[in-house]
Amino acid sequence: MEDPSFEEGFKKYVDSVRSNCYMFEVNKCCGYSEIVPAFKNATCADLYRNIMCQFDIKPQDNVKLYTKDSTGNMLVIQNNEIPIRNIIIENPNCFKPVYSLPTQVVYKLLYECQVDGQKCCCNSYN
Repeated sequence: MEDPSFEEGFKKYVDSVRSNCYMFEVNKCCGYSEIVPAFKNATCADLYRNIMCQFDIKPQDNVKLYTKDSTGNMLVIQNNEIPIRNIIIENPNCFKPVYSLPTQVVYKLLYECQVDGQKCCCNSYN
């Protein structure tokens, strides 16, 4: 049986992540996805690092991170020091919540990567 103080501490941690982070549903083009958090004051480079850690992508692999708006226009998120908050605010058509309220706001992103110079086997966005 788990210690109640652990449960309380873990709940506080989860609540803190929910209030201090953006949540991204990061999809491989084959459809596999995971939720990846990024602090609201993080940069795009920080988001890339989080995704690379979460999906066990090596630094030498070429990663492309993007989203699309409802008409299919693609927005590539560059691996740079621009705050994620700015990208979301400046591109509201590309950052719509995936799930209905009252569910936590989660934005959908897609990544492709090249491993050893070979393009990821999944290369379409559905």
